[in-house]
Amino acid sequence: MVKNADTIDISIITIVYNDARGLRKTLESALKQKKVRFEIIVVDGASTDGSPSIARTMLRNCGNAAIISEKDDGLYDALNKGIKKARGKYINILNAGDWLYDDMSLCFLFSEAEKSRQGCALGRCKYYYAMQGITREDTETLPSSGAPEICHQALLYPKSFHDSAGYYNEKIKSAADYDFFMRLVRRGVSFDKKDRFVVMRGKYGSDSSESLRNTVEMMMIDFKTGLWKRTMAKRTRSLLVRLIRAVINRFLFLQRPKNNLKLLW
Repeated sequence: MVKNADTIDISIITIVYNDARGLRKTLESALKQKKVRFEIIVVDGASTDGSPSIARTMLRNCGNAAIISEKDDGLYDALNKGIKKARGKYINILNAGDWLYDDMSLCFLFSEAEKSRQGCALGRCKYYYAMQGITREDTETLPSSGAPEICHQALLYPKSFHDSAGYYNEKIKSAADYDFFMRLVRRGVSFDKKDRFVVMRGKYGSDSSESLRNTVEMMMIDFKTGLWKRTMAKRTRSLLVRLIRAVINRFLFLQRPKNNLKLLW
Protein backbone atom coordinates (compact mmCIF):
# COMPACT_ATOMS: atom_id res chain seq x y z
CA MET A 1 0.00 0.00 0.00
CA VAL A 2 1.13 3.58 -0.61
CA LYS A 3 0.09 6.95 0.83
CA ASN A 4 0.63 9.07 -2.27
CA ALA A 5 -2.42 9.07 -4.54
CA ASP A 6 -0.25 9.99 -7.53
CA THR A 7 1.47 6.61 -7.35
CA ILE A 8 -1.60 4.34 -7.17
CA ASP A 9 -1.59 1.79 -9.98
CA ILE A 10 -4.79 -0.11 -9.22
CA SER A 11 -8.06 0.63 -7.47
CA ILE A 12 -9.59 -2.56 -6.06
CA ILE A 13 -13.34 -2.04 -5.73
CA THR A 14 -15.21 -4.41 -3.42
CA ILE A 15 -19.01 -4.44 -3.25
CA VAL A 16 -20.61 -6.00 -0.17
CA TYR A 17 -24.01 -6.38 1.42
CA ASN A 18 -24.42 -8.54 4.52
CA ASP A 19 -21.51 -10.83 3.69
CA ALA A 20 -19.07 -10.29 6.53
CA ARG A 21 -17.36 -13.67 6.12
CA GLY A 22 -16.91 -13.24 2.38
CA LEU A 23 -15.64 -9.69 2.83
CA ARG A 24 -12.96 -10.83 5.26
CA LYS A 25 -11.67 -13.43 2.81
CA THR A 26 -11.68 -10.91 -0.04
CA LEU A 27 -9.77 -8.25 1.88
CA GLU A 28 -7.26 -10.78 3.20
CA SER A 29 -6.34 -11.73 -0.36
CA ALA A 30 -6.15 -8.10 -1.49
CA LEU A 31 -3.87 -7.05 1.36
CA LYS A 32 -1.39 -9.81 0.46
CA GLN A 33 -0.71 -8.45 -3.05
CA LYS A 34 2.95 -7.78 -3.81
CA LYS A 35 4.97 -5.55 -6.13
CA VAL A 36 2.08 -3.32 -7.15
CA ARG A 37 0.72 -0.06 -5.71
CA PHE A 38 -2.99 -0.20 -4.98
CA GLU A 39 -5.88 1.18 -3.01
CA ILE A 40 -8.96 -0.63 -1.70
CA ILE A 41 -12.43 0.87 -1.92
CA VAL A 42 -15.21 -0.97 -0.09
CA VAL A 43 -18.75 -0.01 -1.07
CA ASP A 44 -21.22 -1.40 1.46
CA GLY A 45 -24.97 -1.26 0.94
CA ALA A 46 -25.75 -0.42 4.59
CA SER A 47 -25.15 -3.95 5.85
CA THR A 48 -26.49 -5.00 9.25
CA ASP A 49 -24.14 -7.96 9.83
CA GLY A 50 -21.01 -6.05 10.81
CA SER A 51 -19.47 -5.83 7.35
CA PRO A 52 -18.58 -2.11 7.66
CA SER A 53 -16.89 -2.74 11.02
CA ILE A 54 -14.82 -5.57 9.55
CA ALA A 55 -13.75 -3.35 6.66
CA ARG A 56 -12.72 -0.54 9.02
CA THR A 57 -10.76 -2.92 11.25
CA MET A 58 -8.92 -4.69 8.44
CA LEU A 59 -8.11 -1.50 6.53
CA ARG A 60 -7.26 0.83 9.42
CA ASN A 61 -3.50 0.51 8.82
CA CYS A 62 -3.70 0.80 5.05
CA GLY A 63 -2.16 3.81 3.39
CA ASN A 64 -4.93 4.03 0.81
CA ALA A 65 -8.39 2.75 1.64
CA ALA A 66 -11.92 4.11 1.59
CA ILE A 67 -15.20 2.75 2.91
CA ILE A 68 -18.63 3.85 1.71
CA SER A 69 -21.56 2.50 3.71
CA GLU A 70 -25.01 3.64 2.63
CA LYS A 71 -28.09 2.31 0.91
CA ASP A 72 -27.77 1.89 -2.84
CA ASP A 73 -29.92 0.99 -5.80
CA GLY A 74 -28.29 -2.34 -6.52
CA LEU A 75 -24.93 -3.75 -7.54
CA TYR A 76 -24.18 -1.41 -10.42
CA ASP A 77 -25.14 1.72 -8.50
CA ALA A 78 -22.66 0.64 -5.82
CA LEU A 79 -20.04 -0.19 -8.44
CA ASN A 80 -20.35 3.22 -10.08
CA LYS A 81 -19.91 4.89 -6.70
CA GLY A 82 -16.64 3.03 -6.20
CA ILE A 83 -15.36 3.81 -9.70
CA LYS A 84 -16.05 7.54 -9.29
CA LYS A 85 -14.06 7.53 -6.06
CA ALA A 86 -11.16 5.52 -7.52
CA ARG A 87 -7.78 7.24 -7.94
CA GLY A 88 -5.84 4.41 -9.58
CA LYS A 89 -4.92 4.14 -13.23
CA TYR A 90 -6.61 0.74 -13.46
CA ILE A 91 -9.79 -0.78 -12.02
CA ASN A 92 -10.22 -4.28 -10.61
CA ILE A 93 -13.63 -5.45 -9.36
CA LEU A 94 -13.29 -7.92 -6.50
CA ASN A 95 -16.64 -8.42 -4.81
CA ALA A 96 -17.11 -9.83 -1.32
CA GLY A 97 -16.75 -13.62 -1.43
CA ASP A 98 -14.24 -13.56 -4.29
CA TRP A 99 -10.50 -13.63 -3.71
CA LEU A 100 -7.28 -13.20 -5.67
CA TYR A 101 -5.64 -16.47 -6.67
CA ASP A 102 -2.21 -15.73 -5.20
CA ASP A 103 -0.16 -12.77 -3.95
CA MET A 104 1.16 -11.93 -7.45
CA SER A 105 -2.19 -11.86 -9.27
CA LEU A 106 -2.49 -8.07 -9.45
CA CYS A 107 1.19 -7.70 -10.33
CA PHE A 108 0.71 -10.06 -13.27
CA LEU A 109 -2.37 -8.22 -14.53
CA PHE A 110 -0.70 -4.84 -14.13
CA SER A 111 2.38 -5.97 -16.07
CA GLU A 112 0.22 -7.39 -18.88
CA ALA A 113 -1.94 -4.27 -19.05
CA GLU A 114 1.07 -1.96 -19.19
CA LYS A 115 2.51 -3.71 -22.24
CA SER A 116 -0.83 -4.28 -23.99
CA ARG A 117 -1.90 -2.05 -26.85
CA GLN A 118 -5.48 -2.47 -25.65
CA GLY A 119 -4.57 -1.13 -22.23
CA CYS A 120 -6.25 -3.94 -20.30
CA ALA A 121 -5.43 -7.45 -19.10
CA LEU A 122 -7.60 -10.53 -18.63
CA GLY A 123 -6.63 -13.67 -16.74
CA ARG A 124 -8.40 -16.90 -15.91
CA CYS A 125 -10.82 -17.69 -13.10
CA LYS A 126 -11.70 -20.65 -10.92
CA TYR A 127 -15.20 -20.98 -9.48
CA TYR A 128 -15.68 -22.42 -5.99
CA TYR A 129 -19.14 -23.89 -5.39
CA ALA A 130 -19.42 -23.92 -1.61
CA MET A 131 -22.60 -26.00 -1.31
CA GLN A 132 -21.14 -28.85 -3.38
CA GLY A 133 -17.53 -28.33 -2.21
CA ILE A 134 -16.20 -28.39 -5.78
CA THR A 135 -14.02 -26.13 -7.92
CA ARG A 136 -14.38 -25.58 -11.66
CA GLU A 137 -12.15 -23.77 -14.12
CA ASP A 138 -13.22 -21.35 -16.82
CA THR A 139 -12.21 -21.95 -20.42
CA GLU A 140 -8.76 -21.02 -21.71
CA THR A 141 -10.22 -18.87 -24.48
CA LEU A 142 -13.11 -16.46 -24.97
CA PRO A 143 -16.26 -17.51 -26.90
CA SER A 144 -15.76 -17.76 -30.66
CA SER A 145 -18.99 -15.76 -31.10
CA GLY A 146 -17.13 -12.60 -30.19
CA ALA A 147 -19.33 -11.99 -27.14
CA PRO A 148 -17.09 -10.70 -24.32
CA GLU A 149 -18.40 -13.09 -21.67
CA ILE A 150 -15.60 -12.78 -19.16
CA CYS A 151 -15.08 -13.16 -15.45
CA HIS A 152 -15.27 -9.54 -14.36
CA GLN A 153 -13.01 -10.19 -11.36
CA ALA A 154 -10.22 -11.50 -13.61
CA LEU A 155 -10.06 -8.27 -15.60
CA LEU A 156 -7.89 -5.18 -15.09
CA TYR A 157 -8.90 -2.19 -17.19
CA PRO A 158 -8.09 1.54 -17.28
CA LYS A 159 -10.41 3.85 -15.41
CA SER A 160 -10.24 6.05 -18.52
CA PHE A 161 -12.43 3.49 -20.34
CA HIS A 162 -15.36 5.06 -18.49
CA ASP A 163 -14.58 8.44 -20.05
CA SER A 164 -15.30 7.04 -23.52
CA ALA A 165 -17.78 4.24 -22.81
CA GLY A 166 -19.65 5.63 -19.82
CA TYR A 167 -20.42 3.86 -16.55
CA TYR A 168 -22.37 0.69 -15.81
CA ASN A 169 -26.02 1.00 -16.84
CA GLU A 170 -27.93 0.88 -13.55
CA LYS A 171 -31.19 0.08 -15.35
CA ILE A 172 -29.71 -3.32 -16.25
CA LYS A 173 -29.83 -5.23 -12.98
CA SER A 174 -27.90 -8.41 -13.78
CA ALA A 175 -25.85 -8.08 -17.01
CA ALA A 176 -24.63 -4.48 -16.97
CA ASP A 177 -21.03 -5.69 -16.99
CA TYR A 178 -21.68 -7.54 -20.27
CA ASP A 179 -23.33 -4.39 -21.64
CA PHE A 180 -20.27 -2.33 -20.68
CA PHE A 181 -17.87 -4.81 -22.30
CA MET A 182 -19.93 -4.76 -25.48
CA ARG A 183 -19.63 -0.97 -25.56
CA LEU A 184 -15.86 -1.34 -25.29
CA VAL A 185 -15.79 -3.88 -28.14
CA ARG A 186 -17.75 -1.49 -30.34
CA ARG A 187 -15.05 1.10 -29.62
CA GLY A 188 -12.31 -1.22 -30.81
CA VAL A 189 -11.22 -2.86 -27.55
CA SER A 190 -10.43 -6.57 -27.75
CA PHE A 191 -9.78 -8.88 -24.81
CA ASP A 192 -6.75 -11.16 -24.97
CA LYS A 193 -7.16 -13.86 -22.34
CA LYS A 194 -3.95 -15.00 -20.64
CA ASP A 195 -3.55 -18.59 -19.51
CA ARG A 196 -2.90 -17.77 -15.87
CA PHE A 197 -5.35 -18.04 -12.99
CA VAL A 198 -5.72 -14.74 -11.16
CA VAL A 199 -8.95 -15.01 -9.18
CA MET A 200 -11.28 -17.38 -7.35
CA ARG A 201 -15.00 -16.66 -7.53
CA GLY A 202 -17.04 -17.88 -4.62
CA LYS A 203 -20.43 -19.36 -5.50
CA TYR A 204 -22.63 -19.50 -2.43
CA GLY A 205 -26.08 -20.44 -3.68
CA SER A 206 -27.99 -18.06 -5.93
CA ASP A 207 -25.89 -15.95 -8.30
CA SER A 208 -27.22 -13.21 -10.55
CA SER A 209 -24.87 -14.30 -13.35
CA GLU A 210 -26.64 -17.68 -13.42
CA SER A 211 -30.18 -16.33 -13.20
CA LEU A 212 -32.98 -16.36 -15.73
CA ARG A 213 -32.94 -12.57 -15.70
CA ASN A 214 -29.27 -12.52 -16.62
CA THR A 215 -29.89 -14.66 -19.69
CA VAL A 216 -32.81 -12.50 -20.84
CA GLU A 217 -30.78 -9.30 -20.38
CA MET A 218 -27.84 -10.74 -22.31
CA MET A 219 -30.17 -11.73 -25.14
CA MET A 220 -31.51 -8.18 -25.28
CA ILE A 221 -27.97 -6.79 -25.39
CA ASP A 222 -27.09 -9.21 -28.20
CA PHE A 223 -30.10 -8.03 -30.21
CA LYS A 224 -29.16 -4.40 -29.63
CA THR A 225 -25.58 -4.95 -30.77
CA GLY A 226 -26.36 -7.25 -33.71
CA LEU A 227 -24.66 -10.28 -32.18
CA TRP A 228 -27.82 -12.33 -31.69
CA LYS A 229 -27.35 -14.62 -34.71
CA ARG A 230 -24.01 -15.84 -33.33
CA THR A 231 -25.19 -16.28 -29.75
CA MET A 232 -28.80 -17.41 -30.25
CA ALA A 233 -28.15 -21.15 -29.89
CA LYS A 234 -26.20 -20.73 -26.66
CA ARG A 235 -28.65 -18.24 -25.18
CA THR A 236 -31.63 -20.47 -26.05
CA ARG A 237 -30.02 -23.47 -24.29
CA SER A 238 -29.24 -21.32 -21.26
CA LEU A 239 -32.77 -19.92 -21.21
CA LEU A 240 -34.35 -23.40 -21.29
CA VAL A 241 -32.08 -24.74 -18.56
CA ARG A 242 -32.80 -21.80 -16.27
CA LEU A 243 -36.52 -21.95 -16.95
CA ILE A 244 -36.54 -25.62 -15.97
CA ARG A 245 -34.54 -24.85 -12.83
CA ALA A 246 -36.95 -22.08 -11.90
CA VAL A 247 -39.96 -24.38 -12.31
CA ILE A 248 -38.35 -27.20 -10.30
CA ASN A 249 -37.26 -24.85 -7.52
CA ARG A 250 -40.75 -23.39 -7.36
CA PHE A 251 -42.26 -26.86 -7.12
CA LEU A 252 -39.81 -27.91 -4.38
CA PHE A 253 -40.48 -24.68 -2.51
CA LEU A 254 -44.22 -25.38 -2.46
CA GLN A 255 -43.74 -29.03 -1.44
CA ARG A 256 -41.09 -28.52 1.26
CA PRO A 257 -41.94 -27.77 4.89
CA LYS A 258 -41.55 -24.09 5.74
CA ASN A 259 -38.63 -24.76 8.09
CA ASN A 260 -36.54 -26.25 5.24
CA LEU A 261 -36.41 -23.83 2.32
CA LYS A 262 -33.05 -24.79 0.82
CA LEU A 263 -33.36 -24.95 -2.99
CA LEU A 264 -31.83 -27.49 -5.32
CA TRP A 265 -29.71 -24.98 -7.23
